[in-house]
Amino acid sequence: MKNYFKVHELVPPEIFNFWGEERSCWWTSQIQWDAANLFRELVGKPVKINDYHWGGVYTESGTRMPETRTGGGLSQHKFKCAIDVKVKGMSSFEMAEIVLQNQKKFLEIGVTTIEDPEKTQGEFQDWLHMDGRITKKGFIYVVNP
Repeated sequence: MKNYFKVHELVPPEIFNFWGEERSCWWTSQIQWDAANLFRELVGKPVKINDYHWGGVYTESGTRMPETRTGGGLSQHKFKCAIDVKVKGMSSFEMAEIVLQNQKKFLEIGVTTIEDPEKTQGEFQDWLHMDGRITKKGFIYVVNP
């Protein structure tokens, strides 16, 4: 699978600025890379995760620092198992449909869960949360955040 992303798109600026490009990879997981790249391949358009490197506002859409106030205390982002993807012009429902229509491919790379697209509509941009928590369900599980 082609790699469409750079490490700064998967880690917060605190990690990237401290560890640099090469060692920041230690703060990511294969599931994050595979989920991002598979989703990008299927969408056929640019996908945004973190965009702070280019002056954007997203800093915690991949790995999150343990002390962050964003998300829950046991957020899969803190365990390097989650990403939030955004695609210009696509709703959270359209993004979820791509994952659900390609469940087998996503399950094969370890994605087990997405958040309910009803709950991931943003004021400025919709997003879709994907993670690899253990569910033992055999299908993509849709959860409320």
